[in-house]
Amino acid sequence: MNYLSLYKAHFKIDINEKELYDIRFHSPNTLHFKLPIHNKESFLYVNNELLVLIEQIHVLNSKIIKKRNEIKTDLINTWELSHSLVQEILLSNEIEGVVSTRKEINELLDMKSPKEYKRLYGMVNKYRDIFFQKKEFNPITDSSKLRKVYDDILIQDIENEEPHNLPDGILFRKENVNVVSSTKIIHQGVYPESKIIKDIDDTLSILNNPDLPYLVRVALFHYFLGYIHPFYDGNGRISRYISSYYLSQVIDSIASLRLSIACKKRQKDYYEAFKITNDPRNNGDITYFVLM
Repeated sequence: MNYLSLYKAHFKIDINEKELYDIRFHSPNTLHFKLPIHNKESFLYVNNELLVLIEQIHVLNSKIIKKRNEIKTDLINTWELSHSLVQEILLSNEIEGVVSTRKEINELLDMKSPKEYKRLYGMVNKYRDIFFQKKEFNPITDSSKLRKVYDDILIQDIENEEPHNLPDGILFRKENVNVVSSTKIIHQGVYPESKIIKDIDDTLSILNNPDLPYLVRVALFHYFLGYIHPFYDGNGRISRYISSYYLSQVIDSIASLRLSIACKKRQKDYYEAFKITNDPRNNGDITYFVLM
């Protein structure tokens, strides 16, 4: 990545940080958003690097589809899809420190409406709906629909394993929450719940805005959901599921099932992108995260 974040510019003595901010913020190529980051107006600087990346993704996606159509049978395609789905769920859980196994997920993949509670069934079933059942695309357009996705995927698991992390507000959490590393607080979620609901609705407006490039709005959503942190637990898993759900509409199904796999493979870069964009010294510039 060639893009210099404003956070990193802050530490370079040969760069005028304020001048760089003004150039980007007031550029005619800049998109501005309602959602603030640490009380600074958030923005995306649409530069050549971003445009080239979008083109490269679509070109590569076309090559993937062509190659898969040339050499794969239906049986191999089904196996590959199943294998990718299991791996995606496994690593999405692993990123959040949730222990699961391939065997456990595989068994759930073949299971229909269990009569008793089965751990992880909600998540497996939602992914199966996208990639095997091919149900009609249903955009997630407001806070109540986002909460419905959360309930479908995680509510039973959290109720059984960590009931203290259940949503306790109207839709989301009513208490403040800190994201912590082993030694310190690294982020504080949006608060109070009324602001969470407003910001989630604004985030979903971005995700469903046809005037924005599709891949860009998925990346923007992915960041803002993490920043808002509407739930006590499960934010990352929900964000990656919804991102894959939307990506499945425009790129190859196997490619859209590689999100958590890619995030896990480059986990340090993934967390670094959040850390840099969250930092007040980055002045609301979300471009670094979108590029990453």
